Amino acid sequence: MIINPLRDAQAEPHAAVCPRCGGEVYSGETMFLWESEWVCIDCFKAGVASLLNTNPEQIALEMSLGTKEV
Repeated sequence: MIINPLRDAQAEPHAAVCPRCGGEVYSGETMFLWESEWVCIDCFKAGVASLLNTNPEQIALEMSLGTKEV
């Protein structure tokens, strides 16, 4: 399948709507399963950033990284 390099995805109807921000998600864009909801990349990034600031140990656990108290 050949995709037109001048194709404007936003000229096409959106494929989904993010339940957190209400933003439109277009065909070919990635959504992420976050707390039982499929969210857009912007909401996913915001969620990860918030979790990293409030609970970095959880991020390490999710990434299968070790932690230790000293």
